[in-house]
Amino acid sequence: MLTDSQIERYSRQIVLPEVGGRGQERLLAASAAISGGGTAAIFCAAHLAAAGVGRLRLEDGDAAGPLADAFALRVRNVDCEICAATAGPADVTILLGEVDAARAVEIGPLVWGEETHDGIVAARFSSGRGCIACLAALASPAKTAEGSGQLLGALLATLAMRALLGIGADDRATLLRFAPGTPAFTSRPFPSRAGCPVCH
Repeated sequence: MLTDSQIERYSRQIVLPEVGGRGQERLLAASAAISGGGTAAIFCAAHLAAAGVGRLRLEDGDAAGPLADAFALRVRNVDCEICAATAGPADVTILLGEVDAARAVEIGPLVWGEETHDGIVAARFSSGRGCIACLAALASPAKTAEGSGQLLGALLATLAMRALLGIGADDRATLLRFAPGTPAFTSRPFPSRAGCPVCH
């Protein structure tokens, strides 16, 4: 049950039919794990905290930026708890850059993204859809793009919230791409490796 202060705090998204009061309660009870570092991880975490996701787990490398940045999220929203990396499974996992296929087995709902030399790419996988092994082959953390971390972080947070709210849960995995100077994202089915035993 939402309190009066929570209704006021999240009023701008509660009015959305995709969220509503029940959706907001779902977000407050949800957890998200963010694995990877850099500006995109910080902005993704900040957006999820502002949206009222109840627990955030920041993993790997500098995913918390300076550690103070992670705790600052808690100050911004009293409903958001920063958890230890060992806090157990999350309702959605957000991966940035390199993917460990072995670690990702049975990971559940997954959002992935990276900054590339020509913009950003991202994909969302529902449970049982999309192939983590093919994702690991596609991810190439050596590529970098200056100044796109904020946009990537916002995109990953949006995809993660869709997963937590069950929006498009039956959608097949799609690869989104955004290049600087273009007016919109392009999308296409996630590219599976030829002969992959999981995808084919």
